[in-house]
Amino acid sequence: MVEDKEVVFNSFFIGDSPFYKKENRNQVFFTLITVVDSLDTNNYVPDQSLFSSRNHFDYGGEGTIITKNNKIDHVAFTTLDKGSFAIVIMRLFHLEHGNIIVVIPQKDAS
Repeated sequence: MVEDKEVVFNSFFIGDSPFYKKENRNQVFFTLITVVDSLDTNNYVPDQSLFSSRNHFDYGGEGTIITKNNKIDHVAFTTLDKGSFAIVIMRLFHLEHGNIIVVIPQKDAS
């Protein structure tokens, strides 16, 4: 809860790796936060995500946050030499300028 709103979030992080700088180890490189309109804790999973290092030394993840009225698809990745990026609802974010993305659905569904 944030004030009177229910929120859900998803974070991706890099584990202990000798290839990333010490200050980047075990650190979150992407967090997505959104307001949810309802949570059914018995039959409802608001967030589904997968994070992988199949392209070691580069790491990527994807996920979806589903609310009663909205679906927020997201992809985030970090590379050893090129930085970190996210695509959230088809918008590109350079995560080195800030790695927390807040999505607040509007009444007009935007």
